[in-house]
Amino acid sequence: MKKKEQQIQKDILNALNRLGYYVFKINNVGIKKPDGHYIPAGRRGVSDILGLAPDGKFVAIEVKTPERRNNISIHQQDFLDRIREHGGIAFVACSAIETINNINRYYAIKKMGAE
Repeated sequence: MKKKEQQIQKDILNALNRLGYYVFKINNVGIKKPDGHYIPAGRRGVSDILGLAPDGKFVAIEVKTPERRNNISIHQQDFLDRIREHGGIAFVACSAIETINNINRYYAIKKMGAE
């Protein structure tokens, strides 16, 4: 059975909380008008999960189902790029395992650059 994005978000939040991360889900849907359009509730493109790594590094994770992995809006990509430009950890993930792998890769690359 395929997991829904909400379940993937919960899996990621649980995995990161167990590892000492301070993370939370962002509800950034907006208000639906009678004509079906949305009034944005906040900044467009903000990632689904935001928080702090145990070392204080800012973390932003855009969660997608595997089928929608490449369905990232320009606003979502811009948000991830800006977090990275400011030294944060930011990526798209489709599972808790992929999230942990991305974080491990980030710290491995950072460690290689420090040596």
